[in-house]
Amino acid sequence: MKNSVKTDHIEYKIYENGKHVHKRAVCRRYPTGRILICQDLGEALNVICEVKTDFENPAAEIEDIRKLPLPSSAEKCVYVAVFPKDENESAVDGIRRVIDGLETRDMLVYNNSVFLKNEPTLEKAFFIIANTEEGSEDAFCKDYGIQSFKEKCEPAIERLYEQIVVEPGSILKAQIQLWAHKTSFKEFEKEIEKTVQGQKELSSVVFHVYHYLTSIANGQAVDKQSIILAGPSGCGKTETYRALKKYFEKEIPPLVVDLIDTNQITGEGYKGKDTNHIVSALKKAKSDGIGIVFLDEFDKRLIPSHSSHGDDVNRGIQGQLLLAIEGCNLDGIDTSNTLFIGMGSFNEAREKRRQEKHIGFGVERTDAACEHYSPITREEMIKLGASYELIGRFGHVINYGPLSPEALDRIIDMRASEVSESYGVRLSISDSMRAFLHQNSNTEFGNRLIESLIREAATRAMIEILSEEISAEEIVITGKDSYIIKKAVKEEQDQQREAL
Repeated sequence: MKNSVKTDHIEYKIYENGKHVHKRAVCRRYPTGRILICQDLGEALNVICEVKTDFENPAAEIEDIRKLPLPSSAEKCVYVAVFPKDENESAVDGIRRVIDGLETRDMLVYNNSVFLKNEPTLEKAFFIIANTEEGSEDAFCKDYGIQSFKEKCEPAIERLYEQIVVEPGSILKAQIQLWAHKTSFKEFEKEIEKTVQGQKELSSVVFHVYHYLTSIANGQAVDKQSIILAGPSGCGKTETYRALKKYFEKEIPPLVVDLIDTNQITGEGYKGKDTNHIVSALKKAKSDGIGIVFLDEFDKRLIPSHSSHGDDVNRGIQGQLLLAIEGCNLDGIDTSNTLFIGMGSFNEAREKRRQEKHIGFGVERTDAACEHYSPITREEMIKLGASYELIGRFGHVINYGPLSPEALDRIIDMRASEVSESYGVRLSISDSMRAFLHQNSNTEFGNRLIESLIREAATRAMIEILSEEISAEEIVITGKDSYIIKKAVKEEQDQQREAL
């Protein structure tokens, strides 16, 4: 094993965050045999530690395994024996003696076919995965004290996989438990802050997500507080969704983190996507309703919109959203288990506020921008056209505000790095361009303008580089439409020689 540690009797490797291995792939992954210390995730194992040994001295091997410096995430783990592909009688006996000498034996893995045994003393089932020769199944079952399935299902061993049914929802809950056990709120917050820069209220969003998932992990009734996330365009709302989605794709792969454009939802009786569209990803994942759904452009559904018959279409859609957020059976999904986050710029409310306070008196741009970023209240949402009932179903309203100069610098550097990686040329921002970007941030145009201005200038530079076949070492963005291309040293020297 690469990067492993050896003692006198065993060789081992520890994975601090675990390593997911599907049960059906275990034997292929470990053809030479292993003792695995892992958590059972249903269809998969989360391997905390791999132990390799020749199984010739079981007593000493057991002693060394018990002394392993396992991380805290190894609590409540089970031992899994993976039998070698070409096992002999002494090796099998050694493996069994090691497993029997450890604290628990919840499952055995013996190549690649599956038998299922209910173990009353453990109050759970464990698996023996075996590749037996045709006709020798009964002997194998007798040796390990399990009942043959031949009388209950298809004789072919490979068909026995079909007898083991693991609900996707149970796998999701197991992975949420694992994540909550090993992840503190502070660790979670730090990871999301790497992407969403400079928003003080980000911690509130992260807390509600963390609390929601830990309530599920603890086996309690789902404790969710759906929230409204308000903030001008480009302040980090969509970036928050992306950060959470990317994070959980790695940490809890089955967890749905979905973004729904509420503008696409139509009222009952109208063509288009009905309210069921909100839970489409949850239904596809068979998640029992557990998941996080961001409702983008939520504010647009608060503004009255009348049909040709004079009906307020948005009022009807608000009623449909109300039921989903409150908790109902929507297309077979229990939305009382779903955390909803309504997102919107609420620009209409901000414009009303501006008109009421600053009509025709030439307000300074900085003052107007400051007013533009002022928090949106529930009262303003009601004035916009929201129903009291709908807004009341959201436990909290979280407002994103303007960014500090330090946060803006981090965002500028992040965007420059992203463009640089995309184009394959080092990119830097001059001091004058950086000052220009600061001046044009935290305005009603939003901070998306930062990326647009950087990318526009970089694109012009790349067109010149490719057209002139320049070997470029760096692009320096000096202004809105200006840049400097720094050529590679060798090309500079060649041009100087040609000039001489």
